[in-house]
Amino acid sequence: MPKVSIVTINYNDAAGLRATASSIVSQTRFDEIEWIVIDGGSTDGSVNVIHEFADKISYWVSEKDQGIYNAMNKGLAQAHGEYLLFRNSGDLMSTPDTVEKFIQHPAYGKYDHCWGITELMQNHQWIRDIYPVVEFKLTDFFGGLAYHPSAFIRRERFSYETYDESLKIASDTKFLFKDIVLRNASYTPLDFPVAKFDNSGISATNQELSMQEVYSYLEEYLPAFIFRECKTACNYPSGPKRILSLLTRMNAWEHRILAHIAYLLYIPRYVTKKARSFLKKNFTRRK
Repeated sequence: MPKVSIVTINYNDAAGLRATASSIVSQTRFDEIEWIVIDGGSTDGSVNVIHEFADKISYWVSEKDQGIYNAMNKGLAQAHGEYLLFRNSGDLMSTPDTVEKFIQHPAYGKYDHCWGITELMQNHQWIRDIYPVVEFKLTDFFGGLAYHPSAFIRRERFSYETYDESLKIASDTKFLFKDIVLRNASYTPLDFPVAKFDNSGISATNQELSMQEVYSYLEEYLPAFIFRECKTACNYPSGPKRILSLLTRMNAWEHRILAHIAYLLYIPRYVTKKARSFLKKNFTRRK
């Protein structure tokens, strides 16, 4: 049995598929990886890319599907690995030894869900790192918990249910919510990067629809008063939470600019402090 099954779904993104494929086949423990490619009947040359890597692919199909989660469920049906990792077209493995790090990590085989660091990318440029939740709180699920490509999920968890194909964006977070909150699946964060995530996908560019879907299933499974209190807490965070939320949305250049502004604001305060100290010392001596 392979240790990790990587499922790649694709539709008319030949360039993204080739980049994703290259990052997968270069893994140092590729002999312990099962790679599955589900193509939605692409007409842009994606099938030619699949043929280029056919000797590395355990299973592939190119046919019309019913959307993202239908394609992901097709991949699940063909998987045999102990853990599942989804790496869709345009998303890359963070390093050539990403899978090896996971296999050698103490969490391997012990936890149901293992989430690593996500390197958020846009136009092939790094924006920021997204760190996994250390310990889930119920309010965390109201934020959508994106960056599914950084999650190693034990395959047996999908024996309870697969992805809800009626949702367009938030089915992966719905599965996570039900598995951790309602079925008490175990979870742990990983201390290394797992995915370079392309921030131009549908889930990142349609936040309004994403949150509508998140609220729809949370309202279905949570008591009304808990749903109301958690939603209120997320919509009106405390001051420190607002600042933290702002900082996590900044890219590297914005962080540098903010650091320079903070330094410039500190200089007058430092000078004033020194002046007061000098005057106090001299005034005391005269007295």
